[in-house]
Amino acid sequence: EHNMFGMLRRISRRTRTNHQITIHTKHPKHVVFYSKKSHLKNHIPTTLFQKGILAVGASIGAFVDPTRSDLIAVLGETTGIVALDKMRSKMKADPIGSQILLERPLLTTKTLDPEYLRSLNTNTFGRTYINWMDNYGYSTDDRDPIRFIDDEELAYVLLRYRQVHDFWHVLSGLPTDVLSEISLKWLELLQTGLPVTALSSLVGPLRLSLPEKKKLLTHHIPWAIKTNNSVPFLLNIYYEKYMEQDISQLRAKWGFVN
Repeated sequence: EHNMFGMLRRISRRTRTNHQITIHTKHPKHVVFYSKKSHLKNHIPTTLFQKGILAVGASIGAFVDPTRSDLIAVLGETTGIVALDKMRSKMKADPIGSQILLERPLLTTKTLDPEYLRSLNTNTFGRTYINWMDNYGYSTDDRDPIRFIDDEELAYVLLRYRQVHDFWHVLSGLPTDVLSEISLKWLELLQTGLPVTALSSLVGPLRLSLPEKKKLLTHHIPWAIKTNNSVPFLLNIYYEKYMEQDISQLRAKWGFVN
């Protein structure tokens, strides 16, 4: 029998996703996939009641310390099933989204080789992305695995959402300060409807100064609304296939606004 709060304490911030690996050649291939085996490797079976306890514990912990990405991850997994099902439906209704669900590519340093990305022209999506990651000391392998979602396909939808988050930073030109993260969470809330994004969007501003709150209300939230109205459903983009394309052209193509 699981000790729910002990489980929360043991979840580390930087657990790498387990995956099967096929070696690529000249440039990254989409050869690392989310499989049933990788789902079962990380999955922790929980009852609805246990998920509720985890959600309460994670929400309290995340409220006290919003930097606890591990708790935010747990909260997303234990509260997001309805929203994830709607996200999956949007993907299945789109040819690219359906392809992504079928192939289940993972974003790792095996599929997006950092050295390859650093070799690209400075104006490309891939080079802009890796420069952004290097600047903040991030790795494509950093995202938490999915533990508490029973449905394998829904687990992949949430994992995909986590893994493309940094692409959205790059495309929107947003850094990682608190105000910018909250701004992106507003866009994610409008895109996904995930309860965890609502928590971040509404609770996060409590950490802002009065001038920052004013800027959030007058500029960043309107930006999120405008951007959401101009971009497609962002999980229906196969980002890995655009690494060599011009970042400015992609921003225009996908509707990211300044």
